[in-house]
Amino acid sequence: MVPLNTFLVFHFWKQKTVNQKRVLKEQNLTGVLPPKLAELTFLQDIDLTLNYLSGTIPSQWASLPLLNISLIANRLKGPIPKYLANISTLVNLTVQYNQFSGELPEELGSLLNLEKLHLSSNNFTGELPKTFAKLTNMKDFRISDNQFTGQIPSFIQNWTKLEKLFIQPSGLAGPIPSGIFSLENLTDLRISDLNGPEATFPQLGNMKMTKLILRNCNITGELPRYLGKMTKLKVLDLSFNRLRGQIPSNFDDLYDVDYIYFAGNLLTGAIPPWMLERGDKIDLSYNNFTDGSAESSCQKRSVTGIVSCLRSVQCPKTYYSLHINCGGKQVTANGNTTFEEDTSEAGPSTFSQSGTNWVLSSTGHFLENGLKLGPYIQTNTSRLLMNDYQLYTTARLSAISLTYYGF
Repeated sequence: MVPLNTFLVFHFWKQKTVNQKRVLKEQNLTGVLPPKLAELTFLQDIDLTLNYLSGTIPSQWASLPLLNISLIANRLKGPIPKYLANISTLVNLTVQYNQFSGELPEELGSLLNLEKLHLSSNNFTGELPKTFAKLTNMKDFRISDNQFTGQIPSFIQNWTKLEKLFIQPSGLAGPIPSGIFSLENLTDLRISDLNGPEATFPQLGNMKMTKLILRNCNITGELPRYLGKMTKLKVLDLSFNRLRGQIPSNFDDLYDVDYIYFAGNLLTGAIPPWMLERGDKIDLSYNNFTDGSAESSCQKRSVTGIVSCLRSVQCPKTYYSLHINCGGKQVTANGNTTFEEDTSEAGPSTFSQSGTNWVLSSTGHFLENGLKLGPYIQTNTSRLLMNDYQLYTTARLSAISLTYYGF
């Protein structure tokens, strides 16, 4: 690891007035953010993504004509400084995957040029400031994985330029303001894990949606037929709500959607034939479907989750225990206990049955981190010194739901 101040001295400190960009990604830099960057008076972009920098954002930076501040995945702490509001030129503020905390300063509402604000995966608290209503140039707003309070503010529906909105699980409560679903430029909407009252399925406007995630949002009622006309969708995730009734017949126009998740609802009736015959990466787990043709198979193509098929499972003998090496090969540990192999391929929509007395159901895919489709298994590459370390070298990954059934 290299201290950031040392790195700056040797690499670019002599160029104080002509450089407009400082990009030092993944350099294993340590130390604090250097106040002396303010001496680069023409500096517009600071990108220190994926380092080991600590402390907070220096007040001296507020004197720079910055357009972009990107500090993704460092070790920065404390509240977001109020003096950032003095950078009137700022277009992008990206500080996700840090350890920032406290309430967001209302002064940030004066950053009228701000188009991108990424605050996900920190420890922010309190309500979103009402002054944020003035951020009408906002195009990309992400606040997932925090501890905010209050409801999703209605002023978001006035951000007419908004293209991406991520509120997963943020601490905010529902219901979702109806005006958000009328934002015509919105292409990627991800809202999940909302507390609050039940709400009927929103009326979607003339949207160009490619990703629609409304997971665990207390949505009730039936699936609306107009969803079948949203043929530009690549991801449709309505899992873990309280949706009832049958899957509409016109949903067969969605066969080109890459991922469909209806798991964890109260859907009934027959499963549409196109899902079983042409569907790909569809999960219907934990519903009340009555499709008789599915009873003999828990998975057809990449359609999974027809859990009623488990009624036909016959154990080869009586079992009294269950030991699985999650994501790993068979090992003997804890004395003479055999932990069964669990290395079958699993991914967005998988139902896998072992040769003994258990099966697994896996739902969901990872949208942002580039994991390839295939075995969703993480391997520990570090040296492990504990007893029975073989049990801790692998783990199965799942983006939404991972369930093991024992018989």
